[in-house]
Amino acid sequence: MSVRFDLPGTGGTNRGSSEPLKSLHYYHYLVLVGSLILTLVVWTYATRTAERQSAAAFDNAVAQMLELITERMKSYEDGLRAGVGLFATKAGAISHASWRSFAQTLRIDQQYPGINGIGVIFHVPEDEMEAFLAAQRETRPNFALHPDHDRGVNMPITFIEPEAPNAQAIGLDMAFEDNRFEALIAARDTGQPRITGPITLVQDAEATPGFLFYSPFYSVTDTDSLSARQSSFGGAVYAPFVMKKLMQGVLDRTKRQVWVSISDGSTLLYDEHLTEDEGHDPDPLFTRTIDMDMYGRAWTVDLRTNVAFREANVSVQPTIILICGLMIDALLLGLFTSMARSNHRAIAYADQVTSELQKEKRDLMTINEALEQFSYVASHDLKTPIRSMRDATDYLMEDLGDRHPEAMHDTEILRQFGELKKLNRRMDALVKGVLECAQIPVHAEPAHPTSPYDLIRDLGDDLRLSGDQLRIEGTFPDLHVSATAMKQIFGNLLSNAVTHATGPGPLRIVVTGEHTEDGAIFTVADNGPGIDPQYHEKIFEMFQSLDPGKAEQSTGIGLAIVRKAVDSVDGTVAVRSQPGEGTRFIVTFPARLVASLSEIAAE
Repeated sequence: MSVRFDLPGTGGTNRGSSEPLKSLHYYHYLVLVGSLILTLVVWTYATRTAERQSAAAFDNAVAQMLELITERMKSYEDGLRAGVGLFATKAGAISHASWRSFAQTLRIDQQYPGINGIGVIFHVPEDEMEAFLAAQRETRPNFALHPDHDRGVNMPITFIEPEAPNAQAIGLDMAFEDNRFEALIAARDTGQPRITGPITLVQDAEATPGFLFYSPFYSVTDTDSLSARQSSFGGAVYAPFVMKKLMQGVLDRTKRQVWVSISDGSTLLYDEHLTEDEGHDPDPLFTRTIDMDMYGRAWTVDLRTNVAFREANVSVQPTIILICGLMIDALLLGLFTSMARSNHRAIAYADQVTSELQKEKRDLMTINEALEQFSYVASHDLKTPIRSMRDATDYLMEDLGDRHPEAMHDTEILRQFGELKKLNRRMDALVKGVLECAQIPVHAEPAHPTSPYDLIRDLGDDLRLSGDQLRIEGTFPDLHVSATAMKQIFGNLLSNAVTHATGPGPLRIVVTGEHTEDGAIFTVADNGPGIDPQYHEKIFEMFQSLDPGKAEQSTGIGLAIVRKAVDSVDGTVAVRSQPGEGTRFIVTFPARLVASLSEIAAE
């Protein structure tokens, strides 16, 4: 932002020409356009960042969901293989009671949610059928195969636990229906677990889509060849699944922000994309279709975000940034218009009445103060306008020197230009300080060990402190604190001591370190003017400086940065001081941040 000082001419010459006003408007609009561009850039960046974050959240949700489905099916496979292992240890001689005991050890309800049961299907040749039925009817007189078929091979469900809810499946011959039979034959021939295509379980009263999961077992151990597997096929350990129950066991829908539907070919197995559901999003932010090879079947998984995802991931921050930026631009435009009018009146008044010059100057200073306050409120958005203000001041001095060379010998004008530049530098320092403070994390992660001793010594060199001015005493353990945070803490404490050094004696700063059981304690003491106890807390607040005479050197942010940086590593900072007795700042770090000797050696 630029402020134009115009002086009255001599000899009654009219100074109300439009050329200075046009020059002023040029700089105003330059700042306004720059602010508008900055607003749009930040808004675009925030929008794209929000979109990337939403996409990443969707990717994570999709990956987690697919992983849960895959892991759950793998756990079911492990349960079936455990049953196959039981047959291997018993040489195929498993009784009804033995299978029930085994199934109870699996704790299906707790370990395998979503499963309807676990059972055994035996391959029974025609010539062994009579003996097979007789053996089963010893404990279950009503055992019988059903339904009738003419396939010439028998593969009945013989055991299944829990038995009561699956009673209708006992004796069901897998050879009666192509879907069940072909998947079982595929498991036999490959020696690998296989699932059926979509079926309706006989025990499912709701008649919803489901499938069977087979794991084959054999009467011999050498099953490397297809012929060996076919000739020694003893049957399969299997589990029936109702798809709806399976998905409820795998994925709690109420806790998800991505809903899913699963299809096997053209058959819909499971569907959460129902328009009447409360959380359904008719226009989801993200969708994805993935094909999964699921034990010999091709499942198509359709994933879509729901209303909960939209509410959790659609950020209003870009909109707020845009609205606030446009409001600031509108305020700038209004402010610039007011400034232009004030300058125009100042020129007219200066031409007419020289005695009113001081009044016009006060008006301009009022505007400058308003600009300073505005810059304080909008520090994050005014870095670019601040640069423009600096350039405008230089241009204004050049213009004034060209048009009125005699003005450049006026000490009051030069003083005012000096004040304007000083305000610009201070505003820039304030913005930088505020941004630096804002960038300090609330909870900093532990960093590699940093030596406070070396860092403080380097900071002293940067401040050109001699050995007499800066003494470092005591024990300085290395800390798991970033070098940046350490510089923010000790750099500002040392700078504070240098800035406020007064008195007839030379500056003396003593930095003391101590390693205790509770952590590390560092003290920065100086022989400055001291601080009244009533201000001991106030000095750690933003924009607080107790010495108005040093306003240019002190922004009032340094000690606020110290406290925030210390808080970010769970440390503490305190001040001990009395007027005329110097000041001691005590900084403590918790024991968890103190590096061990082995860590220091490793570095």
